[in-house]
Amino acid sequence: MRILVGYNHHPVSIGRMFIRAMIRTGHEVITVGPKWAGRYDHPEYDDIPDIEIPRGLPTWRVNFLDQLGDIDQVWSFDARFRLRGTVNNAPSVLYGTDPHVIDYRSYLREYGYTFISQNTGYGTWIPLGYDP
Repeated sequence: MRILVGYNHHPVSIGRMFIRAMIRTGHEVITVGPKWAGRYDHPEYDDIPDIEIPRGLPTWRVNFLDQLGDIDQVWSFDARFRLRGTVNNAPSVLYGTDPHVIDYRSYLREYGYTFISQNTGYGTWIPLGYDP
């Protein structure tokens, strides 16, 4: 499958952990989002998006990325940046990483599937994890 994944490209983002698992299981992953501008003492964890979006944008509409061709799934790991929409009617997925500061309920209708990192009573709870 070809999966488009949007997230803030922080060196230890949960989105990055999911992407590693997607790639390990044979999927092609295309990443989009703002590059993290902070200092990090471990350059081996630098995370560069395939398609870099300027910092400070809370959302990016996927239809601006129609040059990508066939996409089978669109994932958005929301930590103050998320993809909106889909390509070729591919299923869209939101994984809300910060429900303690962002109320994701207003986003639920925009995605086919919604996962939340803490048990909030809405969405499907998938706890945060670590991929060694």
